[in-house]
Amino acid sequence: MMLTMMLAIVGCGNGTSSTSDAPSGTTTDVRVAVDSATARRLREADRLFHTRFPSEAPRLAIAGTPLPGERLIGRNRQWGEMYASRFQMGTGTAHRLLLAAGARAEAQRALDGIKAGFSTMEPSGRLPARVPISVSMGQSMSDADVASGAAFFLGDACTALLALATQPDGVSLIAASRQAELQAKAVRSAAWLHTQAPLLLAADAAAPNRLLFDARALLACTALAPDDALRRSAETFVQRALQLQSPEGWFVEGGSWDTNYQAVALEIGADVHAVMPGGSTRDALSASLVRGAGWLTARVDAQGRVNSRGNRRTCGGGESFLGTPKSLSLPSVVTGLGRVAASVGDVPGAVAAVQRVYQWAAANPEKDPCFERVD
Repeated sequence: MMLTMMLAIVGCGNGTSSTSDAPSGTTTDVRVAVDSATARRLREADRLFHTRFPSEAPRLAIAGTPLPGERLIGRNRQWGEMYASRFQMGTGTAHRLLLAAGARAEAQRALDGIKAGFSTMEPSGRLPARVPISVSMGQSMSDADVASGAAFFLGDACTALLALATQPDGVSLIAASRQAELQAKAVRSAAWLHTQAPLLLAADAAAPNRLLFDARALLACTALAPDDALRRSAETFVQRALQLQSPEGWFVEGGSWDTNYQAVALEIGADVHAVMPGGSTRDALSASLVRGAGWLTARVDAQGRVNSRGNRRTCGGGESFLGTPKSLSLPSVVTGLGRVAASVGDVPGAVAAVQRVYQWAAANPEKDPCFERVD
């Protein structure tokens, strides 16, 4: 069954402060038809994750939830304005976690963060990106950087909008008309992102975690307005990512493994699994995620530290982003292993590993998570 609405978005003349981003005097019709079966699968995956990790899951939402009275998170908040939607990524995941936990007030704040992420969207659906001059040193982001950043945010936002669409009557956090407007913005932006698919396939060809980000954006957003072309494109991204996995289970990043991006691939791959229609590619993804989670589980020691020896990109790998060395994201380890174990397939030892990692992180908030075990 489809939940279908026809929305005429009429621009208000200001692409950043109005509820619409269409230019003044124009009308854009966007058909929103939520695929309720996909939305229910995603909601069930969120429920299973929360049920398996009732203490850990809501706390993972903190970083993605704006403070009371605010809308920005991460670097956007740090820099004092909306520089790029990619830096609002996390608001969608927070919204889903908080909905599953029944934390409505916090879920509303996360939803406000999603709205902020769409506030600079151009009429074409493009999500622009910039950074302060003091950080960029005068260099602008490439088209591939802009498209990739848009994919990061769109997949996060569209999964949240799908989760919101499954809320029972009477507990909606947003008026139906505003919800439809937000969905329509996501659909329009996903259509723009699809025009960037060839660029993304080339730019992300050696980064399986990014290919899965691209797939999540296309799949989750097309579940708001079914489009076979977007689904086929998303399947191509998934297949490319699966080709970059070793027999042992690690995804090839920088020519070898990387525990941080392994965790990210599992985290995003689990979302892809939840919103992807059944078929041979989804079956292959299931097996891939279970194998990948098994490899990462084996890297967690008895204390909850993740052995990142041999990382090619983060920790000892030496990469940086905007001048900051890349480290190991323990929330991604917890979420990636946890979601695969909860809703994709059986991964021996993964649940206990998640709990150990979470406990270590809580007890050692100031310690460097980049641990290298010496055999």
